[in-house]
Amino acid sequence: MKRFRVTVNGTSYDVEVEELEGQSVPGDGGGESGSSAAPNPARDRSPDGLGSTRGQSSNPKTKNPQSSQPSTSTPAAGAGVQVKAPMPGTILKIQANAGDSLKAGDVIMVLEAMKMENEITAPRAGIIDEIPVGPGASVGAGDVLAVLT
Repeated sequence: MKRFRVTVNGTSYDVEVEELEGQSVPGDGGGESGSSAAPNPARDRSPDGLGSTRGQSSNPKTKNPQSSQPSTSTPAAGAGVQVKAPMPGTILKIQANAGDSLKAGDVIMVLEAMKMENEITAPRAGIIDEIPVGPGASVGAGDVLAVLT
């Protein structure tokens, strides 16, 4: 047995730890196949103590923030560039029309997502060929918002 003093959130605890040599412990990979680990509240809680982290791949605070710039893809030659929704939301207003000539960075429309207004801009200079959505439309991430030629 080894004795340790552990401080958690400003409270000190004296603990005794027994080292197991050559013995498998449920959940360490050394036990029988198909057996599941016994629940361990200390191990299965998130660092902030709000919930289980088992099966989650990452902490939401460390995910990359989404850019308000639209995704673009280049379809078959001559078909133009599709401006896609970077996130789900609702179209608040359309600021350009089919046939309008735009410069790179010009605002095409405003998308509301998570109570924030996000300007959807032209990824390059071109002419708007089509805007298949209108004000009030709900869109998902990746939906086509405009096509530039």
